[in-house]
Amino acid sequence: MWISPDDIVHKPVSPPPSKRIPPALIADGHWDQDFTEVEDDIVFEAFYDRFVKDVEWGETGYVDFLMTDASEHGNLSASDARARCERIDELYDYIRKEGFKTQAQLLDEGSLIRGLNDSLRPPEYREIPVDIARGGEFLWHGGMHRLAIAKILDVDEIPVRINIRHEQWQEIREKAYCGERLDAYSYHPDIKYLLE
Repeated sequence: MWISPDDIVHKPVSPPPSKRIPPALIADGHWDQDFTEVEDDIVFEAFYDRFVKDVEWGETGYVDFLMTDASEHGNLSASDARARCERIDELYDYIRKEGFKTQAQLLDEGSLIRGLNDSLRPPEYREIPVDIARGGEFLWHGGMHRLAIAKILDVDEIPVRINIRHEQWQEIREKAYCGERLDAYSYHPDIKYLLE
């Protein structure tokens, strides 16, 4: 699904329940009610400093962050953290010059990030995952690096993969699928294709 990166404003404080790989499930509960701003995330702030304010990586706090276990990419040595930052510079330059492409396009071009070419999962699985809250709001689930770059570069649309939908949102989708008129949601990308 293609959406504006500006449509992803929040991230849940606690992730929704997920017991499957890939998740792609319906989940009830209150996981979509307590969230923080994506732009308050340490990765977004560091990327903003680097690419908008032209701050050196070592001064953004991101290198130190990568050397802790707070990041899924963490516990790196200082040299590995700096090497990762160099790859992020390359990613930023690529997206700035070539545009934001799907993982399938990158695979066809041979431009995938090193280490992903041999993945057993299809390229679509590697798109930025989002969750959908009970009212239809897109919530960040993963891929903060690409999302931050897309927001900073003011990219119009990015491909995302729906990871988890709130149970109440799924009920709205089912009503649309069954032909009920839902004008308030007819614009929503997760409903629109059901109406077409």
